[in-house]
Amino acid sequence: MKSNKAGELLELSLEYEQNARALYNKWAGLFAGVPDVAAFWSEYAADEAVHARLLEGLLARLSPEQLALDIENELVGDTKRLLAHLQKDQKIENLEQAFHFANMIESSEINPLFDLLMSTFEPEEKAITLLRTQLNEHIGKLTYHFPKRFSRPELRQAVKVNHE
Repeated sequence: MKSNKAGELLELSLEYEQNARALYNKWAGLFAGVPDVAAFWSEYAADEAVHARLLEGLLARLSPEQLALDIENELVGDTKRLLAHLQKDQKIENLEQAFHFANMIESSEINPLFDLLMSTFEPEEKAITLLRTQLNEHIGKLTYHFPKRFSRPELRQAVKVNHE
C-alpha cells in the first residue's frame, strides 16, 4: 500500500473540494434559465465550500509532526487523475451531462479520503459522526433532492446550457 504525508493528502483534498465548488457554481450560471436547477447547483457548491473550510481548519490546527505523518492510502492516484479531469474545461452541453459528471465526482475516491483524514485527526467522535452524516446527505442530494421534474435522463438531456 502506498504511503503519503498527511499534509499532502489534506492539500489534495482541499484542492479537489475547491475545484468541485467552482464547477458547481459554474453550472449554476450555465443553467440560470432553469431556476430550480441553478439553485440546486448553487447549494451543492455551498456544500463543497463547507467541506473546504473543514479541511482548511484541520490543516491549520495540525502540527508539523502531524502533517508529516505517513498515511497509507491507495486512493491518491485515482484522486489525482480525477482532480486533473475536474480542472479541465468540461464541455457540458446539457443537464444530463452535468448530472452524470457530478455523480462521478461524488462517487469518487475523494469522499473516502476526506473521511479518512477527518477520522484520523478529528479528536471528537461526535464531530466525526456529524461530518459523516453531512457527507452522506451531500452525496444523497443528487438522488433525493435534484429537481424531480428532471428525474429521468431524457428529461435532463432536453435541458441545454445557457452559453451567454
